[in-house]
Amino acid sequence: MIRLNLIVCATKTNGIGTAGKLPWRLKEDMNFFKYVTSLSPTKMKNVVIMGRKTWESIPVKFRPLSNRINIIVSRRLQQSDAGSLGIDEKQDSYLVDSIDSACLLIRKLDHPHDINPQTGVQNIINKVFVIGGSEIYRSVLEEQSTSNFAPSHILITRILSDHPSIDPSIDTFFPEFRSSRRQNWCKSVDLIDQNKFLCLHNTRKKEGTLAICLDSITLLSIVHFYINSSSGLIMLCPTKTSTSLSLFFSFDQLSGYKEGLAKKKKKKINLIYEGIL
Repeated sequence: MIRLNLIVCATKTNGIGTAGKLPWRLKEDMNFFKYVTSLSPTKMKNVVIMGRKTWESIPVKFRPLSNRINIIVSRRLQQSDAGSLGIDEKQDSYLVDSIDSACLLIRKLDHPHDINPQTGVQNIINKVFVIGGSEIYRSVLEEQSTSNFAPSHILITRILSDHPSIDPSIDTFFPEFRSSRRQNWCKSVDLIDQNKFLCLHNTRKKEGTLAICLDSITLLSIVHFYINSSSGLIMLCPTKTSTSLSLFFSFDQLSGYKEGLAKKKKKKINLIYEGIL
């Protein structure tokens, strides 16, 4: 069974696209996306799975996404169409017709000589990320019992307030997974027990830990740790008017704390990274 991590940037209403393109260009989110989907142990690589429209929305000079194995899913395209789209196996980019086919390819790439994994062959695939678009996300979230994959994590960059670079005519949306037949998505606070983290407690409500402030490198390292340890997270990212970085542990108290922080420091908070187990 291949475990798939969904990563997406979405508005509060789950908007993710406009006319086949991203409705925004947010440097901090792009850096976050690149870091999380690229970071892997030496001699291993992550896989990014995407639909044809998502592939075509990436500027040609950035295709394929570097230091990652790119798998493009399309039911209509044939292998003979791969070259015209810049899909080249020699450059770690592959064309398949379904998510199941993508997972079969991943198994083949992970064990290129068809040697049984039980014999101790070292794996070369680290993590598998699904990066869009809407139909690909939906296919993963609505996996059937016969599928050879299962969704593991959803990592969301949630845009919580207006941003000048956002195109208001959003026409593509991330599936509403909480109301789907899969009711087992939840947020975890397991990491608060780790002694190496400084925990700041909410003085108004004694229950729950609110935040720790860290430098950006440490923060991103924790993001990667969360993904690998099957935990969830909410993270405040830097914006033009807010340079502090914080990792939030208490999900139900986040809203009031965020408003208090913005009022106290008179800083606008535009983005929250929300990771859900």
